[in-house]
Amino acid sequence: MSDFSSPTNFPPEIVEAIKGGRMTRCHVAAWGKLLTRAACEEVRAACNKASAACNKAGVACYEAWVARDKARSAYEEARAAYHRAWAAYEEAGVARAACYKAGVAHDKARLACNKAGAAYEEASAARDKARDAAGWRLFANTKNRIAAWR
Repeated sequence: MSDFSSPTNFPPEIVEAIKGGRMTRCHVAAWGKLLTRAACEEVRAACNKASAACNKAGVACYEAWVARDKARSAYEEARAAYHRAWAAYEEAGVARAACYKAGVAHDKARLACNKAGAAYEEASAARDKARDAAGWRLFANTKNRIAAWR
């Protein structure tokens, strides 16, 4: 059921559970149907704050991705140099060291990218949790509910 415009759209036990605040672990996409405009603005503000953190993590993830690509390019260039040097054998040691160094930089950038990606996922989950927590906190006060849900 997704039409929260009236309690009559739900079985009585669900209406009691919603009004009693026993549904707080459920994500509600219909806060506009349950809360007053002022309460909805508070939910939106909480969501915006969490979204800003999510966006910041997304930027960090993008920057790590760019660094990883640069490291990958350096690695590929060094690898090509290594293969050219292998034919010349005497220069192979120098090229191998450059290839290894670029490979290490690539690995570090890949780890940073993974870490930034995990931070982005955490921030996304925190944003969703903050939105729902704010909504349920406001819904607990019957003054914030639309008339049908008081």
